[in-house]
Amino acid sequence: MPPAATFQLDYLTPQGVLVARWLAEAPLAQLQRHYDAVLAAGLAHGATQWLFDVRRRSALSSALLHWLATDWMPRAVAANPQPVRAAYLVARSPVPLLRTNPGLAASFRTIIDPRRPYHLRTFLTEPAALAWLAQEFGS
Repeated sequence: MPPAATFQLDYLTPQGVLVARWLAEAPLAQLQRHYDAVLAAGLAHGATQWLFDVRRRSALSSALLHWLATDWMPRAVAANPQPVRAAYLVARSPVPLLRTNPGLAASFRTIIDPRRPYHLRTFLTEPAALAWLAQEFGS
């Protein structure tokens, strides 16, 4: 289990939602270990609905987004028979930052591309994210 000082992982049984909360910034290698813990817990619970609370992480890195889009999400999709849905709870809209950083914008467009074999959206409030995760989606 990841250190509780920077990361928490909980399974909400009634909703079938796995919640990953970052409590502080972390280096890329540690974030990758956290995401791998999410994938392992998701498989253990049979959960394909994930809420990622990144409100306390202010850094948005193109290296992490690239790794998520090209490595982690493809592994998550391949490991799960049901469609994967990821709701990202953010402190503020990433749009202003994306306008000033073309590399980051390209990585962000890649990971949110609706043609990908998963559903991913960002939210500013947890109730909205949980409501979206509760919706029925076709594959």
